[in-house]
Amino acid sequence: MKKIAKNIKGFTLTEVMIAMMVLTVAIVSASNLLVGLINSNKTITNTMQAYYLAQEGLELVRNARDTNWLHNQNWLGDDGLFGKFEKEYAYSIDLDERGWRNSTAADIQNISELAAYKPWNFQKESTVENIEAQGPVFSVSDFDGFYRHVEFLPYEECGEETCADFVKVRSVVSWGDDKEVVLEEILSNWKGGVL
Repeated sequence: MKKIAKNIKGFTLTEVMIAMMVLTVAIVSASNLLVGLINSNKTITNTMQAYYLAQEGLELVRNARDTNWLHNQNWLGDDGLFGKFEKEYAYSIDLDERGWRNSTAADIQNISELAAYKPWNFQKESTVENIEAQGPVFSVSDFDGFYRHVEFLPYEECGEETCADFVKVRSVVSWGDDKEVVLEEILSNWKGGVL
């Protein structure tokens, strides 16, 4: 014959409710943490992309300066391969649909032939003063909601005679409502202008 146990305990309704509450709090906390990590990752990704676009803007200006000098063109004040850069103005950068493909050719004889192979072009947009007062005036996005322009500013950290051959180039990339990355570089007329 079997003995019937009389002291078998089960879970009470209160214990089940407390366990469900603890489990719910743990799941909600974990999901909030996951959502926060995803948003943080998106912000970091956008910031890094903006940084790379700003760095590319500075490198494009440096490349334009060096290309003009290689073809005996002054990079400030003269109409060289990439046009005339003026201090106190902002320029947008228009990338050619070909990109870097076909950007060089061995049979180029003069600068007018080279212009057909440029992978990008600079467009004068506005004065730096207007941009600071009104915000970016550029209506075309370079890359999925990122707006990039480069500003040419006078370099005034040294005497007026010495600083005439220097320019401060600022590359600004903005996105969203109020986010932006700004990189600056001082470029000099290291070749001394047109020979």
